[in-house]
Parts: sequence; structure tokens; C-alpha cells
Amino acid sequence: MNLKDSNIVITGAASGIGRAVALLLAYDDTNLIIIDKSKKELKDLKKEIDSIGRNCFAVECDISDEKQVKKSIQEIIKKYRKIDALINDAGILEKGKSYKIDPKKWKRVIDVNLFGTFLCCRYALPHMIKRKDGYIVNISSVYGKRGSSDSSAYCSSKFGIRGLSQSIFDEVRKYNVKVSIVCPDTTKTHLFDKKDYHPNFNKSLKTEDIAVAIRNVLTVNANAVIGEIDVVALHRPY
Repeated sequence: MNLKDSNIVITGAASGIGRAVALLLAYDDTNLIIIDKSKKELKDLKKEIDSIGRNCFAVECDISDEKQVKKSIQEIIKKYRKIDALINDAGILEKGKSYKIDPKKWKRVIDVNLFGTFLCCRYALPHMIKRKDGYIVNISSVYGKRGSSDSSAYCSSKFGIRGLSQSIFDEVRKYNVKVSIVCPDTTKTHLFDKKDYHPNFNKSLKTEDIAVAIRNVLTVNANAVIGEIDVVALHRPY
């Protein structure tokens, strides 16, 4: 797709990979719609994008809340008329043994990572189908392909995102709507804040590495789609 003047929605945009994607795409003369539940961080990002001289619209939203998602998408369509691309990056992490973790914490990971991704797709897709044009990029993980100790909720959510994305693509490709899955390796993000463990950040990926990969996915030729891409660290961070 041609990025110039395109309307791109990014969830989880206030920090981590989402933030890096927003800042990178701002230099492609895109119209950015940044979604996050963190009001302060969202405001800070908008200010930074505005300083670049690009059009940026900030939407405070908890993507696990259906009413908030539906209202946010309606607001975006009303303002911009269309969504050219939706990048679903919002996600959380809770560590713990499957036989010890608080079930409420486990469910919260699924609600945000998987159900939230579904909700954003659910309410953006009808507009893309109607236009017979659009692109959805869902961020999974290399841990959406293999399990990991103490991460059953996170891995389950990321496995689910891959299944969700593949199913959606089968449903919408006939309407000229593309769906891609990006699976990052361990990346230095806020997910590790206040956690009692950290990978070797000198070897892990940077958020900018994933942002570049997502940009490459979006700019593939019109008659092609990258179904799934792994972005792995050259040297293992663990």
C-alpha cells in the first residue's frame, strides 16, 4: 500500500512496539490514529508526532471493552471516513505457573491480547469490506508458536492471535482486504517493567526493529500479502 496520506490506526501506541511504529510511519506522511488506555503516554506521543508536522489523532480506549472499541472506531470513521490499515499491537504480560497464577490475571491477558485484537478487527473490518480495501496487521509473537514456562496466558493469547488472523484472512481476502501476522522475538519493551526477571537486553530486539518489519509488511506490492513473518534476534537474549 502507498503510505502517504493513508489513515493508519495503531493500538497499544503509547509505548513499546506501537510507539516505535507510530514514530516511524509519521515520517511516511501518514495520518496516524493512536489508541491506548494510558492518557498521559498517549498525550506525550501525540505531542511528539505533532512536532514532526504530521496529522495525529489520539483515542483513549481500553480495547478489551467492546463498547469503548465500537465507539472509538465509529469516531475514527466519522473523522477520517476510512481506515486504510489497522495495526493491533496492544498487549500485556502476566507471569506465573499455570497451577499458581491468579485466574483473574490469566483471563485479563486473554481479554486484552486476544479478545481486544478480535474486537478491533470486528468493528474495523465492515468498513474495509465495504470499500473493498484495507490492511490488518496483528502482532503475535514467536511465543505464539511455542509454549514457554510461566507464560501460559501470554502464549495462549499469542497462539490465538495467529488462529484468529488466519481465519479472518480466509473470510476477507475476497474483498481485497489483507491480513498479516508479525511474530517478534523477545523485544525490550515496557512488558518487562516491574518484573523480577529480564532477558539480556543487549541481545534482544529493539522496538525499532519490529517497526521496520511492520512497515515492510504494509508496503508489499498490491497483488501480494505477507501472511506471517518472524522477526528474531540474531543472538539469543536468554
